[in-house]
Amino acid sequence: MAHPSAGTSPFHLLTGHPRSHTNQMSQTLTPPPAQETPSELRLETEDVNACPLCGSSGDPLYEGLTDRLYGVPGQWRIQKCRAENCGLLWLDPRPTPQDIGKAYAEYFTHDSSSQPRVRPGFLSRVAELQGRFLRKLWQISSRQKRVRSAADLMFLDGVKPGRLLEIGCGNGRRLVQFRDHGWQVEGLEVDAKAARSAREGLGLTVHEGLIADLDLEAEFYDAVILSHVIEHVHDPVGLLTEARRLLRPQGILTVTTPNAIGLGHRTFGPHWYGLDSPRHLFIFSPLTLDAAARRAGFNDLRIWTVAAHASALATPSLATQSNGRVNMGSRPDMEYLVAGTAFQLWAQQYLRFDPDSGEECVLQATK
Repeated sequence: MAHPSAGTSPFHLLTGHPRSHTNQMSQTLTPPPAQETPSELRLETEDVNACPLCGSSGDPLYEGLTDRLYGVPGQWRIQKCRAENCGLLWLDPRPTPQDIGKAYAEYFTHDSSSQPRVRPGFLSRVAELQGRFLRKLWQISSRQKRVRSAADLMFLDGVKPGRLLEIGCGNGRRLVQFRDHGWQVEGLEVDAKAARSAREGLGLTVHEGLIADLDLEAEFYDAVILSHVIEHVHDPVGLLTEARRLLRPQGILTVTTPNAIGLGHRTFGPHWYGLDSPRHLFIFSPLTLDAAARRAGFNDLRIWTVAAHASALATPSLATQSNGRVNMGSRPDMEYLVAGTAFQLWAQQYLRFDPDSGEECVLQATK
């Protein structure tokens, strides 16, 4: 079987967009015209002049990035660490810890509704049904079903249930899955609205606030999980250190985060959904996630990449590439659903030849 990177990808045939190569990724994105925004919504920022992980200097990878989801004002730069044994990507400047909450006013994980927001009318219903059918195409193989199921349970599907803490639990939907599988679950969430929704709507125990400010008992949990959280925090090593403190001996930490060297970033470059400026302060690779975990005190760890949710990142990336932004209030256009599904199929095959190409990095570490 030919290597999937050879020739023209099936994704390109559907979208008409050529696949970006690594040496084409360091480019400046021309932002769309800025819209007037109330001054009170503007974010205070701070410069990040050196790599927060290894201390080396960085080079601009992208400049002039704007918030393509919610229109938070400002222009943002992504720096890449110069050190060959690092390569961490970070946002510079970045919102200050005091102001970053303003970037989450409409963040999708905080929505307490379980119903998707779609355009009204018959055509919207048709698009929804077609989208479901297309997503089934890549779920046909039993292997892919197993990978997706394991990813939904943060790769703890084979672990005996015990006490579990989810840091950054949002509205609590994932915790319900674990509760249904026999785990004793608790959540931690900084957003008051999301925490209240999880407590009142789902009957969950959710601690509200920053982990550093909460007096959680050490060595209390059998598992701590962070699903797409570590890229949002100002001190990821400190967060992992605190997660380690909370774990019992032989407890398991599982972290998922967008992959800086994955196929999606290689394909979409500055339009890649995984960048999500200004909310994503860091973009990790397997190498840099390993370094962060070891600095936090973990030695027994394993890191790999997965393509289980590749279409979920590809579809908004396509919209950004075509329109300059993503309309989070409506179902994606049919062409993006088709192309996103094609990308899912392609990414799953590509992963067989390049194990670091998955859209998400997975860290699993034992205390």
